[in-house]
Amino acid sequence: MKTLSKIPMQLLEVEFIPEQLEEGKFYYSEKYKTASHLCACGCGQNFHVQIKEGEWNISNKEPLTVTPSFKHRIQCMAHYIISDGFANIVNYPKPKSEWFTRYGFQDSQPGE
Repeated sequence: MKTLSKIPMQLLEVEFIPEQLEEGKFYYSEKYKTASHLCACGCGQNFHVQIKEGEWNISNKEPLTVTPSFKHRIQCMAHYIISDGFANIVNYPKPKSEWFTRYGFQDSQPGE
């Protein structure tokens, strides 16, 4: 997959996931085997996952790498891979946001 944009993503190890999340932060609670972050496209959607052995792998040291990739199927439809401290966007988000232009996306998707 071709990377369309790279967004910095920082690992924050916490006991409890905070109510208010910040862009570019990946919150991970090893104690409760859970993680949350705001969608890398900037739409504001909270992406929460239960970390089950064999399903998710998180490097708990910098730079952050998480497998498998994240694909939002409800709102923005963004698809990205968190690797080496960056969310590598591989699919354009559908709705436009301030983020859409801030990170260099054009008005149309490839092939349009």
